[in-house]
Amino acid sequence: MRIRLLLTTCLLAAAPLAHAAATLADTDLENCDVLLGKTKKAAFGRALKTLKDAAANGDANDVLRYGAALHNRLACLNTKYTGDEGWGMVMSDEDGNNVEAKHPPHADPGAHPDMAAALREAIRTFEPLADTDVRARILLGNYYADYNGYLKQPAKGYVYMAGVYSAECRNVADRDKATKSRCISLRQDRILYNSLIPPAQRARLDDEATAWADRYLARKER
Repeated sequence: MRIRLLLTTCLLAAAPLAHAAATLADTDLENCDVLLGKTKKAAFGRALKTLKDAAANGDANDVLRYGAALHNRLACLNTKYTGDEGWGMVMSDEDGNNVEAKHPPHADPGAHPDMAAALREAIRTFEPLADTDVRARILLGNYYADYNGYLKQPAKGYVYMAGVYSAECRNVADRDKATKSRCISLRQDRILYNSLIPPAQRARLDDEATAWADRYLARKER
């Protein structure tokens, strides 16, 4: 599921981030001027350090709070270097309706050291959660597709994304409308890998992704 900015409205709706620094509001951590240091630079630095220190204890929610701030900063850096224009992809949903998904362009982190550092830090933050948290796994799957030219590990990203799709979209025809919509988004993201990984290799990676999904669903049922 392709998301530009996260935090209180997406990843952690029930977990406000304002406690990280009294001088910042939740919405400041969704504001590119703040995230890129154009305004409230010192306050943002303190907030990010507070979030990072909290994440060091390994609690998933604390890690996600810190990771969400990193993700938002990465999105803002990408917009800084590319602008907001993107291309659209039209697909059919389960009922045969056409659905268009906007896909933003992505800058080359190799040409922008600040963006490369932001991407690497986001990946380091989310990957410890990839085995147990689908939110982290989706973001990682997007990173490895969007920045394939820099990361050059499409197989790793495909397993992340295909695993989530396998876990959440089985028997999708019998699911509610919100789940169907989510699965369309996940399928769109998985399709982005079609040009990066040969079909024969995808078949092997699908087995790996399905095995992860089986383990994930088994844990949820305990």
